[in-house]
Amino acid sequence: MKVDINHKEGSQGLVFKKPIYNVTVKVQFSPEEITVLSKKGMGEYVVVERDWDMSCRERARKDPDYFNTLRPMHLYMADLLKGPDTYSCETTIEAKNYENKLMGGLKQLKEFIQGNSTPAESKSFEL
Repeated sequence: MKVDINHKEGSQGLVFKKPIYNVTVKVQFSPEEITVLSKKGMGEYVVVERDWDMSCRERARKDPDYFNTLRPMHLYMADLLKGPDTYSCETTIEAKNYENKLMGGLKQLKEFIQGNSTPAESKSFEL
């Protein structure tokens, strides 16, 4: 599993340019890892629980019913399998905290894949 995390600063809005900090993650899975994930049906596995990103929060301020049309903003395994995922933050510290959370979730995912790549062995012992 190869992971690339990129930070990019930009702006949002036509008139009042508000700073925005995007964190993009791209994960390349090996064929063996994809096999394990497929066998376990991991598409809806939540890699990172996260709040609505900045762009969704801005839109919801204008249209309160907007959140009702969306599924939770969590980062799912299926999202990573599709390609790069970008999450927008309001501050650099929020972007750094998200990166830390992301790295923790990806480490847990890697442990899950490794743990499920080989079957458990039978054991016999006395207590």
